Amino acid sequence: MRSRVRTRQSPTRYPRLNSYLYSDTLFSNTKSIRGNQYAQLFVTDKHYCAIKPMKTKGEAGEKLNEFITTTGNPEGLITDGAKEEYHGRWGEVRKKFLLHQRQTEPHSAWQSHAEDAIRESKNHYRRLMDRKRVPEALWDFGMEYISYARNRIAHPTLDNRTPLEVLTGDSPDISELLDFSFYDWVKVYVQHHSPSSANPLGDG
Repeated sequence: MRSRVRTRQSPTRYPRLNSYLYSDTLFSNTKSIRGNQYAQLFVTDKHYCAIKPMKTKGEAGEKLNEFITTTGNPEGLITDGAKEEYHGRWGEVRKKFLLHQRQTEPHSAWQSHAEDAIRESKNHYRRLMDRKRVPEALWDFGMEYISYARNRIAHPTLDNRTPLEVLTGDSPDISELLDFSFYDWVKVYVQHHSPSSANPLGDG
């Protein structure tokens, strides 16, 4: 009798992305109020960028798993050869989803879209931080907001479509971005009641 080998189903459970995924790690000089000092970037060649804050670089593999299960399964991975982007949990996730991975050449940052995304995201956030006077310790909230917004802004190299639409086919709704940024001062009015009005039925 022949033994039957169960087919690995993990790669088919999530949407297939028609793009390779570039990834790199961002470092911050300031630890955020959530305890994060790093962020893992996942970038496609169509300008889609997801930023996942981390407390340590060792969380990169779990963030790769999070990206795949929430966004989709790419054709493959392209990294710069950092050990946390190949071994450990990263390697487990890569094998689980049957992902081919290749590395850029040493000292060749131009070969990775993730390097461009880190530079552009930092510049965008720095402008926002200066304009809104955002505390440094909120950098991870800001970087998540920047990636969320940029994925929903039309790009000239994409025929004025958004990176999110090109990646998933879904037209983004930006109405929630129009009223508030991720850091805004708000006034809260609290109506104070007198003790007699607190209980309109009285003590009895």
